[in-house]
Amino acid sequence: MKKLKNITCIFLLLCMLINYILPITNTVFAKSISESEKVNLVNDHMCTSVLKIKGEDNLKLVAYVCYNDPDTGTKYPAFCVEPDKPGVGTGAGDSYDVNLSALNTPELWRMLYKGYCGSNYSDWGLECDDDLYYATKVAVHCYARGYAPTSKYEEPHRVGNGQNVSYEEVLRRGRKVLTVAQQIYEYGMTGTDNYIKATLSVSNGNETQTTIDGTKYLVRDYTVTANKELSSYKVSILGFPNGTRILDNSNSDVTNMTDPNFKIAIPISEINGNINGYINITDARVKTYPIFYANSGNDGTQNYIITDPSEVTTARATFNFNAFQGSLKIIKKDAETNKPIEGVMFNVKYSDGTLVGDYKTNSAGEISISNLKQGTIIATEISAPDNYIIDTIPKSIFIELNSAQTLNVPNNHKKGNLVIKKVDADCNEIPLENVTFKIYDSDHKYIDTIRTDKTGVARLNNINVGTYFAVEESCNEYYRLNTDEHEIIVKWSEEFGDSSITITNEKKTGYIEIKKFDKEAKEKYDTFLGVSGVLFGIYDEQGGLVDEITTDANGYCKSHELPLDQHYIVKELKTREEYITNNTEFTVNLTENGIIDGYVYTLNVANEHKKGNLFIEKITLDDKTIQMGNVEFELYLVGNGELKLFIGTYFTDANGEIYIEGLNTRKLSIKGSFYK
Repeated sequence: MKKLKNITCIFLLLCMLINYILPITNTVFAKSISESEKVNLVNDHMCTSVLKIKGEDNLKLVAYVCYNDPDTGTKYPAFCVEPDKPGVGTGAGDSYDVNLSALNTPELWRMLYKGYCGSNYSDWGLECDDDLYYATKVAVHCYARGYAPTSKYEEPHRVGNGQNVSYEEVLRRGRKVLTVAQQIYEYGMTGTDNYIKATLSVSNGNETQTTIDGTKYLVRDYTVTANKELSSYKVSILGFPNGTRILDNSNSDVTNMTDPNFKIAIPISEINGNINGYINITDARVKTYPIFYANSGNDGTQNYIITDPSEVTTARATFNFNAFQGSLKIIKKDAETNKPIEGVMFNVKYSDGTLVGDYKTNSAGEISISNLKQGTIIATEISAPDNYIIDTIPKSIFIELNSAQTLNVPNNHKKGNLVIKKVDADCNEIPLENVTFKIYDSDHKYIDTIRTDKTGVARLNNINVGTYFAVEESCNEYYRLNTDEHEIIVKWSEEFGDSSITITNEKKTGYIEIKKFDKEAKEKYDTFLGVSGVLFGIYDEQGGLVDEITTDANGYCKSHELPLDQHYIVKELKTREEYITNNTEFTVNLTENGIIDGYVYTLNVANEHKKGNLFIEKITLDDKTIQMGNVEFELYLVGNGELKLFIGTYFTDANGEIYIEGLNTRKLSIKGSFYK
């Protein structure tokens, strides 16, 4: 007994030292039978005596001693370690109080664990529960006394007093109890198992989103693991959203568990931010079979050992959930071409007004936003490239828990009207109808063909703003094609109205060329004798003077450029003194041979000479005037330059005179000779 007490003291000292050295963890140990607790041991009943001490005739009295928990009714069996003293039910009354303290004696722990506290009588082939209690008690007594059961006890030779059993039964049961007591003793002395404190851990497993009873939950699996068999525990939670449930594998609400697996189910609709909750495991009963020394506090009575199969412990696990794992992609494209639009700015916030940030689309027309919690996101366009209309209507989208959402927001191009005004280059008041233009975009891609109406206007309405190019394809037949490429910047019609450009066309032109000649020279001598210095006037169909031209030294003159779209009247306004003015009005059609730009119309206009008489009355010879008849003279018409036309030969009369009537009033050359 002294040895047992020494072992107990050493064990208690080691426990204190270990508790001092080891760090405190978040696992807290508790026991249904607590250290330093005072409990009352009672004699529950007397067991049948089936063994006797060798060499003695008396049968061993066996009282079933236990602590009966008044709150739960649970019986905790006790085994005396001082069998030579009176105890509960064996001479010291039917009950007394004892003080408990933890005991770490491996031999005793193995005997209780292997014996009555950790097994069933049927496991040993015994006939009743009392026989296993008896066998365990014998093994403990023998350990306390320092000898084996078979060396101390033997089969009885008779039946004890007051016991309503037969000798045959006592003998049969006694043989079995002694065998089992020896086996329990030997296991306690030679076994390697030992008591270890209960430890508990909580681990999480799969996380899913599941609909239960019509509500969508975030469900995380948990497993409670102990270092020994776990019989039961309780689960409670702290710091979770409203409506969070603790479920078993059948999705039933539970708090008291026997299965190591449970679930935490959080309503997804209630997850509005990060979760930092706690899962408390309490009243976890782990079958470590702790043993306690039950001190009677009286040297005259027995001390006991007592055990509780389950050691009660607790554990806590944290539930950390990052609710900001959602993402949103905003895609911005042209509503017509589906091309991405870069540089569109969005303001993004939650529906409660919490700002997420301002973002701008990249070259792919996209904005990617991560770390979003569940909730409604409001995205509002606040700026866009100049060519697009800002979509000021806020767009809302619900970001589900940990989901990736996409928001497509097309943009409409700003539209404008392209207008071309086509007019006469010389008179911008004259519109040109039926002029066609091909329209190209800024990349010189063909867009459309438009045509001017009777007001000279061609338009292309409701086209995207931007730079366009107009190339004239055809025009009025009397006008030259304008081959220039015309740039037109179309602006937003809501702000600037029509975007117009005026393009002029020059008329196709021709020339009137006048050849002025001496009629007599042409008709009589078939020679062109140009008349210089003659003034002509050119008039349009309305009688307006459009040009005045004067013949040169060769009798030629040419008008300036004249439009081909009308007839002209040519009048001789002034001629040389020696000629009769030609009063004929000449009508000229510059398109009589087709509408040919640069066409020259030649107008031949003859003039008749005024008439006069030539009188030669004397001949000067050697500075003397003489009268001589029959002198020959040749008469020439002198033209421009070296031109001389022979008119005729004439002879002086008897008086030495020549008289010629009806000669043109012009310069003559006379050549004379004394022929006769």
